[in-house]
Amino acid sequence: MKYCSQCKQTKELSEFHKHKQGKDGVRPTCKECRKTEIYNPQTQLNRYLKSAYNITLQQYDEMLLEQGGVCAICGSDYPGHYGRFSVDHNHLTDEVRGLLCNQCNIGLGALQDNPNILLKAAQYLLDKGHYGKSYL
Repeated sequence: MKYCSQCKQTKELSEFHKHKQGKDGVRPTCKECRKTEIYNPQTQLNRYLKSAYNITLQQYDEMLLEQGGVCAICGSDYPGHYGRFSVDHNHLTDEVRGLLCNQCNIGLGALQDNPNILLKAAQYLLDKGHYGKSYL
């Protein structure tokens, strides 16, 4: 018999998936709980946000609402990558800065999150010409 850490019920060992690293050779949650946990995209997303950025899905949604449902940089309502805005964070402090569309997130990363390089790139485009909208 084993206690399931999710549904808080004691069940037969056959009700748990095998797991070599487990103390008793099985997972801490039963097969039924694990099935609902694994295939629930909201649970998976919440777990990812918590482990990667230390925010919950609710905090993510609140941040997006505060931003008006758009990218914090370009104002696009199209997130791109996986249909959700990317969580932008400071790689030194891990502080979350905002939510960005995939293009802006890639752009910041390509410019090493360095404002000096970003300013030089902006000046270069202003001097040499660009095809995008002018935001200045």
